[in-house]
Amino acid sequence: MLDEQLILADLDRAHKNYYLPCFGNMNIDYVASRLVGFRDETRWLLMFNSIVWWPSAEGLATLVELVGNTLPANQQGYQDDRYFVPGEVITEEDDQVVESIVVRGRKVAVDSLTITPNLQIQPERGFWVCVALLDGYKEQLFAQPEEYQRFVPAGLEKIITLDEWQHPDFDLFPSHTTTFPALARRLASGDPSITIPTHLANSHWSHWYPK
Repeated sequence: MLDEQLILADLDRAHKNYYLPCFGNMNIDYVASRLVGFRDETRWLLMFNSIVWWPSAEGLATLVELVGNTLPANQQGYQDDRYFVPGEVITEEDDQVVESIVVRGRKVAVDSLTITPNLQIQPERGFWVCVALLDGYKEQLFAQPEEYQRFVPAGLEKIITLDEWQHPDFDLFPSHTTTFPALARRLASGDPSITIPTHLANSHWSHWYPK
């Protein structure tokens, strides 16, 4: 049987060890994230499926970060095989003009997007393209089931999907958020009637800028 206090303790430990996504990361800009929970009677797994802008890597990318008792410590969080490139954003060398955008192998007309950069908050124009893409391409930019399913052990049931939640920062552990104690209860019991509070949700990218 699963115990919610043990789950919370594991989540706090994961946060301390930087296995949970760090939305305030100075090198990776989280554009949108989805939190998916899986369980059975003895196992639990949280998957953070995130669209990011990563200038030092491929630019537009998707990260899958995992925490749960199904994984040994050295496989928690981010791993290189949980990195996907769902598209491409190319700007001119001086970053003033967006030259081309591709999502899942298909070109997206630049003028079809409403790109409204605030370069004082985030100076990379590619980031603002990613924000604009959320309106029509968000689901395509997330890691797809055929990409992440191999990380989910057989027999686990998907019990919850959240696009809004209170995410911990450097000074706030999961056990002290409004979201994760309730989420631990849901994971432990499997009871779908347990409400997950979202009134203090901060998972939207705007809560983490300027850095």
